[in-house]
Amino acid sequence: MFSRFIYFSLFIVLLGCAPYEDHSVYFPAIRINFISTSDVDSVHFYLNNEQVCFEKPILFEGDCKNCLEAKGYTSEYAICKTSTEDSNYIFTHRDTEKEKQCVQSENFLKWVNYECFVSEKHYGKSLDLLAFQAQIFSNESVKTIQPSIIFHSGNRYNIMLEQDSAQWLNHMDDVFFDLFDLAGSWLWEGCSDGFCVATIPMREGEGYYE
Repeated sequence: MFSRFIYFSLFIVLLGCAPYEDHSVYFPAIRINFISTSDVDSVHFYLNNEQVCFEKPILFEGDCKNCLEAKGYTSEYAICKTSTEDSNYIFTHRDTEKEKQCVQSENFLKWVNYECFVSEKHYGKSLDLLAFQAQIFSNESVKTIQPSIIFHSGNRYNIMLEQDSAQWLNHMDDVFFDLFDLAGSWLWEGCSDGFCVATIPMREGEGYYE
C-alpha cells in the first residue's frame, strides 16, 4: 500500500528530476492516463501507430533502473478507500490480494489507473501532432479506442469511459485527486465511442533531466 507521500515521491522519481541548478535539460514529454472503475487487465498505448510504454519501471532503492533506456514506460495501480468511514484514498499495486482491502460500493468506487509517460529524450523523435490509440484488455476482450483529437507534448491526458466521467467530476474537491490536479481544472476535449478525453498542462519540472 502506498501512502500519498510515498506515491508522490515515486512519481517524482519516475517522471524525471525537477530543474536543479544549471545542469538540468528539458525534453518535451507527454503523460497519458487511462482511468477506469471497471476491471481492466492491461492497456497498450500507441502514438502514431507505434506502441509505447510497454515496459514497467524497475525500481531499486528509490531509483528507476530502466527508465532512461525505455522509449516510454507504464505504471499501473489501483486507488480506493479501505473503509466506509472518512478514510483517505490509498494507492496499491494491481495485485489481487492487495486489492482485497478496497471497499467497493456505489459510493466507494475502486479506480484503476494505467499511466504512460514518454519523453523525447528516449523516444527519439517529436512528440507533437500525435495520433493516439489504445487497446483496453478486460475479461478476455479487447477494445480499441482512437480519440479524434491530436496529442501534443507538454500536456497530460486523462482518458476514461464516458460512464465514469460523472463519477470522476464528483471528486472536484477531493484531496486525493489533487495528485491528478482537481477534476474541475481539466479541459474536456469531448467524448466519442463511449470514451472521454480531458487535458491539462504538465506540471513544472516534468521532463527535466540532469
